[in-house]
Amino acid sequence: MRRMTVATAIVATAATLALAACTSDVIPTGRHRPSPDATGFNAPGPVTVCGVDGSTGAGVFMLTPRDVWPGSTTTRQGYTNYTLDPTACAGVLAATPKPQPVDCGVGFPYYPQNQQVSELARINIVAFHVAQLLNVASDGTVASTVSEVVLNLGPGSGPEVEALARRCGAQTTAGVLHTSIRGSIDMILQVDASRVVALTFDLHTGFTNAQKVALLNKAEALASY
Repeated sequence: MRRMTVATAIVATAATLALAACTSDVIPTGRHRPSPDATGFNAPGPVTVCGVDGSTGAGVFMLTPRDVWPGSTTTRQGYTNYTLDPTACAGVLAATPKPQPVDCGVGFPYYPQNQQVSELARINIVAFHVAQLLNVASDGTVASTVSEVVLNLGPGSGPEVEALARRCGAQTTAGVLHTSIRGSIDMILQVDASRVVALTFDLHTGFTNAQKVALLNKAEALASY
């Protein structure tokens, strides 16, 4: 199978991931600096978001390429963070009152990217975070890919996520849910009281099932940070 280039991989995932994302903070200087009693010193008001929230720093609580391929010097990574504030999402759900069908072929969380916000909000997920980690070969092609999804759970949403995974063929082994291709794990997830951590592996990682479970344990530890 022909492997895709890094450029192709980035284009294919641009709608979902802002690769190497960063924000530019503007710091007022000189005569534009606010006075000590200006509103800039007041705590900001709450912001309600139903979608990409623009936050950064997911690499602190999610896997990085170094966690997955510690010996590789050519890797890429991308992270996107979503907030699903129930108030903000009320309008989204009103616009799409009918639940969309599950699509097991797109991988966890089993909805196309353009449906993830509405369908995860519908089952009371309050935030989710997506990472795509790429191991790049010397010729510039993507040698293997690992994806991570962390879901922050609202009341009652844990069983909904578990049921969703089971609908797409997930089985439980040693307390974790997983799907497999010819005996090799391609998706593994853990549901706990406050979050779900899921990893998806392509067919080229070369990892054993034990290594994939170890990566899930690492991801869970980071998500608890």
